[in-house]
Amino acid sequence: MIVIDEYLILAQLSDAGRDGIRHPHPEVLGVLDPRPLLDDAAALAARYGGGLLIAETLAAGLVHGRALWFGTPANVGRHLARAAEDLGIAVHVSAWAARRAPRSRSGQRSCPAALHQQCQG
Repeated sequence: MIVIDEYLILAQLSDAGRDGIRHPHPEVLGVLDPRPLLDDAAALAARYGGGLLIAETLAAGLVHGRALWFGTPANVGRHLARAAEDLGIAVHVSAWAARRAPRSRSGQRSCPAALHQQCQG
């Protein structure tokens, strides 16, 4: 097992590098506030099921360019994948994470159906 000490890595960054992590440029990283989207999220939860967290994620996807990005395929469940497809929201998984998706006994990567081609590629 490889253990990475993230504090050691951060300590090696320059002051400007640490500032970039603490205060990322808005075009690079945006943290969404779901509170203004709660009414839309409640309607999506009633329509698609899966709970409020999934519905808030879908509402954010609708409001912010119809695209959602996830770090790993495991973060995209079947409710979210189906609803996103129905709503025309593109679901993306980072290429790094998709290459490392867990494999089944048959050697296939374990990915939600909506992301199958992206994960297998």
